[in-house]
Amino acid sequence: MARIRTHFVTARAAARHMVRQRSGAILMVTATPDRVAIPDVGNFGVANAALEGLTRTLATELGPHGVRVVCLRSAGSPDAAGVREAFGLHAANAGTTVETFASAREQRILLRRLPTLAEVADAAALLASDRASAMTATIANVTCGEILD
Repeated sequence: MARIRTHFVTARAAARHMVRQRSGAILMVTATPDRVAIPDVGNFGVANAALEGLTRTLATELGPHGVRVVCLRSAGSPDAAGVREAFGLHAANAGTTVETFASAREQRILLRRLPTLAEVADAAALLASDRASAMTATIANVTCGEILD
């Protein structure tokens, strides 16, 4: 649960400065195992669900001070080294190839693909920008339709 502690400590430190200037945006990033039961992810799903809860709680506390707290939920980007590594582990556990594992997963997603790192970065930039100034206490779904909100 170090992931949750790290996000909390970092957000709290940033919030002190943002509250003084009465503006700012804190962005959390989570992944689909918080909403979908995926085997072999250990406490990763629980940690992501906790971060989404932390997003809403911090938004409630910081909103009156002009600070927004938002979260981006990604399905994982196949062009990210960590995701490729995780796919390799999941494929090995399933007794299949990475390509077969990834293809089977993509077939369950509405857009039949996963978001690229560039798409996730674009969504993060939007959420943190003034163009999303009316958004707080929300989880942006960047899963290509793996999760239906």
